[in-house]
Amino acid sequence: MPNSPELIRAAQSQLARIGCFSGKSDGVLSPTTKSGVGRYMSFKGSASSDAPITEDLVSELTKQTARVCPLECKAGEIAKGETCVAQEKSATPATASHEEKPAARKQPKREAEREQPRRSRPQPRAKQEAAARPSSGGGGGHTMIGVGF
Repeated sequence: MPNSPELIRAAQSQLARIGCFSGKSDGVLSPTTKSGVGRYMSFKGSASSDAPITEDLVSELTKQTARVCPLECKAGEIAKGETCVAQEKSATPATASHEEKPAARKQPKREAEREQPRRSRPQPRAKQEAAARPSSGGGGGHTMIGVGF
């Protein structure tokens, strides 16, 4: 007899196994059960969502060896294997980010100081003056050049 509680319960179990039903296997032809049957039928190429639950349908569902309907996760969840799990939020601890910021601010300043050449005091230049003096006596006409500081 189509749509009997036993057939509905069997169909619900098989639909859950292949990923087309996420409700409770209670033997009640609920909207969730009809939706699961409709999902299965659409993935198998049939557009009928009001198909009766028969022994043939349960037999066809039993022959399926892999997931038929894709896993659908709620917002904030991701698929891991055959189940949906909450997404991990990537947040750095407040202390780590607090410690890094001042160091990041100081580092460019230090690098900028290193890149600029240090200004040194200009070295004093020695003045050279040449003076020609007449030699007196025994020098024999040699000119002496003096350097003054």
